[in-house]
Amino acid sequence: MTQSSLLRKVGYRPSEVADATGFSLRTIRRRIAEGELVAYRSGAAIIVYPEDLETWLRSLPRVATGDAA
Repeated sequence: MTQSSLLRKVGYRPSEVADATGFSLRTIRRRIAEGELVAYRSGAAIIVYPEDLETWLRSLPRVATGDAA
């Protein structure tokens, strides 16, 4: 196993997801609670796997031309 594979993150806490995506932490927590964003719990820790984050982001509706805020 190489050093880079050891340092690669396998999951993100909700606060890291919020920071990376620009969504508020409250929105991320709501999406997890609603089951829209898949997350896993181990004790008090909640983790979102990168593939689940990518699936959720790809499921968001696309903004039509001219509809962007």
